[in-house]
Amino acid sequence: MTTLSCLSHVKRGQDGARPDVPASLVIIEAVVDRSGSMSSLGTVPAMGVMDFIKQHQTLARRNKTETQFTLTTFDDTAETPIDAVDLRSWLCPSAAALSQMVYPRGLTRLIDTFMERLHALERRLTRFNRGLSRQVRALKPKVVAILLIITDGQDNMSERFTAADLNKRVKAAKRKGISVIFMGANQDAIGTAATFGVGAGAALTFGATPQAAGAAFQAATQVTYRCARSGGHANSAPAFTQLQRDSSAPAAPARASTQPRAPGRRLGQRAPFQSPAPPGMGGGGGRGHTAGGAYAYCGANTFIAPGAGLPPNIPPPAALTRMKTVAFTQS
Repeated sequence: MTTLSCLSHVKRGQDGARPDVPASLVIIEAVVDRSGSMSSLGTVPAMGVMDFIKQHQTLARRNKTETQFTLTTFDDTAETPIDAVDLRSWLCPSAAALSQMVYPRGLTRLIDTFMERLHALERRLTRFNRGLSRQVRALKPKVVAILLIITDGQDNMSERFTAADLNKRVKAAKRKGISVIFMGANQDAIGTAATFGVGAGAALTFGATPQAAGAAFQAATQVTYRCARSGGHANSAPAFTQLQRDSSAPAAPARASTQPRAPGRRLGQRAPFQSPAPPGMGGGGGRGHTAGGAYAYCGANTFIAPGAGLPPNIPPPAALTRMKTVAFTQS
């Protein structure tokens, strides 16, 4: 007797429950901020996106599930360099190519980009459903649709939509089964997400440092991976764990030292590792290192780091406020 290919998804486990059935289709829209302040994160965005892609690619090939992946990056304009590729057969771009896609520049056109990509995801989901035969539609095949937003600042460039517009659209999309995840630095991301209609469980505040951002990108991969692997089961709604929140949280403000000052130090003298703030930037500068190079900290999460975080020999785009890229599409 031939064993049914779907037996592993029908047979109950030791706990009496049947395992989740893989989704018929997984749609993932990743929207990543590339505004100028993202330079403080060094190589983390590019490497985080690469790891995200490869993890979902492994899952797609293992389950033989069509997984459509789209990457949109934005500053004061938005571009979609990777558009609806099937991760089962698509070849991931190099680290150099991904670094160019997320190269920091410009301001933050968050709400408009968020709304546009949500519309695009809804249209893709509608096209899939309309393309099903009546018999297949009656079987109610599982479809996982995820929109992931990663930003490090508040909106300061959107002109088409408001937060209230986005709130209504997100809530309507969730009723259609679309999962929306919001991750933000330099803000209370849970509070910001609430204004956009995203629940607290699917929102994550992360620190604007390479270490905290690296943990946040890993958390994004794990949460979306779990959702995709479960096939959209009701109990698999995206939610960050407390461990993920702790590992990616902003560092607590340093407390004033109670230790006596070192001999020979004058009150107000700069520590040896600090450097003066750049002209016009105010006091309190300092020097440090990101994962990709030196940066100068000027207070209020402002960094001066031309080219910081890019792999060797990767030049910045010709114009920092605009970058024309050739979309990676399914051939």
